[in-house]
Amino acid sequence: MLIALALSACTEPAESEATRTPIPEGAVQTGADLYMVPLQQRDADGCQGFRQYSPIHMVTMAIYYRDRTGGFTANKLQAACYAKD
Repeated sequence: MLIALALSACTEPAESEATRTPIPEGAVQTGADLYMVPLQQRDADGCQGFRQYSPIHMVTMAIYYRDRTGGFTANKLQAACYAKD
């Protein structure tokens, strides 16, 4: 019985579409079940920040920005909105 309990603790429960967390408004899909969600406010330089979101995967806790190619970067110096002198 102890082995069965230990094995059941390592399995993920089946998740139906009805129980999944809804995708946040304004999210941009970047992969399978991976999204970039805009932050509510722009930063002091006027750059729009994003955070990763996934209803089923672990994500990094960092601020991302749009780069010049339309992708995302965590390096603000590569952000399309950042004015370089």
